[in-house]
Amino acid sequence: MKRRTVNRANILLMEIIIALLFFSVASAVCIQIFVKAHLLGQDSKALNFATTQTSSMAELLRYSNDAPSTLSPYYGELSKEYGGYCIYFDKKYNICEKEDYFYRILIISKPKEDFTTHILYASTKDSREPYYKLPVVAYKPQKGAL
Repeated sequence: MKRRTVNRANILLMEIIIALLFFSVASAVCIQIFVKAHLLGQDSKALNFATTQTSSMAELLRYSNDAPSTLSPYYGELSKEYGGYCIYFDKKYNICEKEDYFYRILIISKPKEDFTTHILYASTKDSREPYYKLPVVAYKPQKGAL
């Protein structure tokens, strides 16, 4: 009978291959985690921008019934679209023209007898639904009130 001996070099080579396979799988998982974290950070930054901008606009609109005249000194000329007024921002969150926008804030005003409701919607160019919505009520001063 012939006895077959396994060469130690073959075993070492197999161990190296298994180790490389393990590290390849681990690095693929790590890359996916880093990409997910980056995308989550971008979404968080966009939501933070939308929250701050709509809150600033809401503070201005809280005491006004006319959105264009109140916001134009701060945001420039508002474009009338979608049954309201739009303010456009680029990817770096600067005010821009409609052709160059990535983020949009839409202000829809619904006047009533004693108050006006302004609803602010923040969305991106690619999204169908707004990712942030903020309603604001502006009460009209009553006659004889201070």
